[in-house]
Amino acid sequence: MSYSEPILNDAVVAERFGLSISDYRRYRKLQLISVTVETGSKENDGLRRLLVCFANRVWRADLGANDTIVQEEMTFLRGKLSRALR
Repeated sequence: MSYSEPILNDAVVAERFGLSISDYRRYRKLQLISVTVETGSKENDGLRRLLVCFANRVWRADLGANDTIVQEEMTFLRGKLSRALR
């Protein structure tokens, strides 16, 4: 996914990380925040999973129709695993 094609409003994602919208956008441009989108198939058709990584935090969100958040989870990584994602 490129920076110019957001799935969710930047304000929604920035809020999850406790960032201002301008800081979130700046960190995205600096590639300090990575965003991955997976599209569901078969039984998960129509659903998408958004994975956003920033520092030692990983936010996963399952998106339903109209990109509404169906389920979400924030994980805090420790040690070598958190450094491996950077």
